[in-house]
Amino acid sequence: MTNFSERVKKNFHDIDGFLEKKTTNFNLYWLLFSIRTHYSVIDELNIQKGEVSLSYEFKNLIRIFYLVLIYPITTIAIGAKENISILGQWRFDRELSKAVNIPQLELKREWSFLKLNRIKHLFYFIVYFSQFFREKKFDKRKLLRNFCNALYFWKYYNEADLSGIKLIIVEDDLNSVHVAILLRSMQESIIRVKTEYTHIDSLLHNNVFADYYFYPTTYNKIIRDKSNYNENVKYIKGGYLNAAYLGYPRDINKVEKQNIVTYFTGHSNLFAQDDTFYIAEILTFLPSKFELVIKVHPYDKIEKYEYLKTNPQVRVCHFSDISNLDLILKSKFCISIFSGMSLDAKVLCNNSYFINYTWKDSYFAEDYRSLNLFFDTISSSEMLSDVLSNKFQAKPLDLFNANFNMTYPDTFTVFDTFIKNLIK
Repeated sequence: MTNFSERVKKNFHDIDGFLEKKTTNFNLYWLLFSIRTHYSVIDELNIQKGEVSLSYEFKNLIRIFYLVLIYPITTIAIGAKENISILGQWRFDRELSKAVNIPQLELKREWSFLKLNRIKHLFYFIVYFSQFFREKKFDKRKLLRNFCNALYFWKYYNEADLSGIKLIIVEDDLNSVHVAILLRSMQESIIRVKTEYTHIDSLLHNNVFADYYFYPTTYNKIIRDKSNYNENVKYIKGGYLNAAYLGYPRDINKVEKQNIVTYFTGHSNLFAQDDTFYIAEILTFLPSKFELVIKVHPYDKIEKYEYLKTNPQVRVCHFSDISNLDLILKSKFCISIFSGMSLDAKVLCNNSYFINYTWKDSYFAEDYRSLNLFFDTISSSEMLSDVLSNKFQAKPLDLFNANFNMTYPDTFTVFDTFIKNLIK
């Protein structure tokens, strides 16, 4: 796992070093910046998860050929433009749009007549992007895997019409299309506001490509504040813009705790021991009157846990079977390797923990170390036994709140007021 972390750090170091050298070349700088995170982290994650195969590479080449072929005969259309617009189509973006009555931008590629200026743009793109292959430090296969991302950036940057927009709200400021829109926004003096829907780690989440950062927790701010990319970002104390959190303070005393241990799965293949290992550990020490509920992550495969369904003490839940809020309210313990749900759960279930026996050697070691100051990580089977038998005293909620600073329940109101004041 340390090797994975070191590879990610090296990737960022190589790209940032190149960007520093090429700051005067606008096109080279922003083309590479648009794939900075995908090249440095996402590609490494795909490799780590075993998704990069020969067929994967072949499909990517076909996709490159297809996108180059249709580049001159497609155009970019942006719909639902208002003075204030939300850039993003995630569930959380939809929730925010509904809560504060701000439309989401509709980004579309449409068929169009052949235009010579698009052929010229494509030619220049190939000239610029090919220069990255001359850099010895760059992995040529990774560059090829990010060719399409860079081409999307180039097309949206050159063709997107943002007229009439005064302010753009964005959560995902990492993907290349959003980088293109945000860069155009910056050039056209459109205000950019960055939000956050969950907790972050210090390695992947560094730069903020916006004027304002409406940060959800003090911990998120501390991470963002460390990056040189964020020197000019204005930090706004906010909270989680997640509709699920609105009921947290209201419901906390209304539901009686049951003998339930909830385990949240995640991207456990990034760790020395995966979810199945720690589930087995929990079952070893699970009191006879308790039920273990396994809440499967949306990107995880529920089939991995089919073997547990014959165990009378285990219930496996698809992510859509029960809301996280309802499950946390009923649980006496909430555990995960490194899911944000463990942090979210702390407010409603003080016995909420990470579990990782080898966290000091993990990709997220720095984050575990920081969080351990106010949040507990189960680091051994002995500690797990003590936790489940109520012999371990969890860090108090007051300490967690003082450091994590999760804001309830008026975050949407605070955000709405902040946005309206920005465009007065």
